[in-house]
Amino acid sequence: MRMRRWGVLVALLAATALAAEEPTGAKELFAGGLDRTVVGPTGSTPSPPRPDQKVRKKTPAPPPFGLSCWIELVESPGAAGSKVVHTRLFKSGEKIRLHFQGNANGYISLIQFGASGTASVLFPDIARGLGNNAIRAGADHVLPSAKHWFRFDATPGTERLLVLFAKTPEELDKFIREQSLDLQSTAAMLQLADRVSGSKDLVTEIVDDEAAYAVNRVGDLVVMNLALVHQ
Repeated sequence: MRMRRWGVLVALLAATALAAEEPTGAKELFAGGLDRTVVGPTGSTPSPPRPDQKVRKKTPAPPPFGLSCWIELVESPGAAGSKVVHTRLFKSGEKIRLHFQGNANGYISLIQFGASGTASVLFPDIARGLGNNAIRAGADHVLPSAKHWFRFDATPGTERLLVLFAKTPEELDKFIREQSLDLQSTAAMLQLADRVSGSKDLVTEIVDDEAAYAVNRVGDLVVMNLALVHQ
């Protein structure tokens, strides 16, 4: 009985140590993902299966699928851009670009919500020649583009943006089917996005108030919410 108790205690300690080593923050998951490699005892050799034994191959879980974002600001015409925190109070007329990086190849969409409850797609914008929304893993992808900017208008308020990052364009089509969304389409899209945002598999984090991270632990769609206040 005493040996059995010690065995249970050792198993609990081992499980606790393993859980402590697993990355839990979105930045950690984005950078490396969970290490799913199982290492056996040193020098051990697994026994070969019997001829009549069926070997079940386990399908490896997909790695975490994630996106990071930081904001580049130009305060005056001709000035060089600078990195700013997400909580900065922006001014009307200022221009920004959003820098995104994925930890895997994917496709991105950026949606803006209006005061009336409707929404519009800021990116991709085919009418302006900004239709390529593919992102290569590890590359800096600038929205709307390296030559275009988003400008804050003259109406103070909070600009609410929804970022969707998917492995295929078809996944994004479930959310967005037109450039401008009416009340009904906006509500349907938000319902789908809220379902993903509320999932325990989606992990979000803002590091040093600058870079935002959103990672889906099981490799599914990523949803990132941005709120930019301007006065």
